[in-house]
Amino acid sequence: MRRKILILVYPQAQPIDIAGPLQAFVTADDEVGGGAYEVRVTALDRGSVTLAGGLTISASALPQRSPDTLLVVGGPGVHAARANASLLRAVRRLATDARRVCSVCTGAFLLASSGLLDGREAATHWRACGQLAVEFPRVRVRADPIWVRDGRVWTSAGVTGPASIWRWR
Repeated sequence: MRRKILILVYPQAQPIDIAGPLQAFVTADDEVGGGAYEVRVTALDRGSVTLAGGLTISASALPQRSPDTLLVVGGPGVHAARANASLLRAVRRLATDARRVCSVCTGAFLLASSGLLDGREAATHWRACGQLAVEFPRVRVRADPIWVRDGRVWTSAGVTGPASIWRWR
C-alpha cells in the first residue's frame, strides 16, 4: 500500500523544514525498493511559492482527500499563514481522516490555530515555546523534547534545540 505524504508549504516557509522531511521519506522509500511513499509538496493554491531566503518552489494544490500523513512546515511565514481562514479550514479538513498529522518547528502554530493541538502536548522551536504557550493555553507545550507524539499528532522542535545551538557557538 502506497502511503500519501503531503508536505504543506506557504510563502516564507523554511526550506530546510521542507527538504528534510521530503528527503527522509524519499530515502525510506528507496530503502524498501520503492512504492511505499508518494510525497507531494502542496500549497493552498497550485503554483510557485517563494520560501524564506528567496528560494522558489513549485507546489501542487491541496487535494480534496486526506493523506496518510499531513506534514505542516514552519518558518517566518507561519504567522501570516495561520491568519488565512481558507488555509486553516483546509488543514482541519485534511487532518480529519489522516493517519498522522505532523508539524516541523513553528508549523505547530498552524496546527494550533487550526485547533488540532487543543488538549494535546506539543513541541516547537525552543525560541517559540513561550509564545505558543501564551497564545494557545489549551496546548501543553513541552520545551525540552526534540519531538512529541500525542496520539496521531506529532510535533517537532525543528533543526536546532537549546543544547545544540550553544554547542556549535
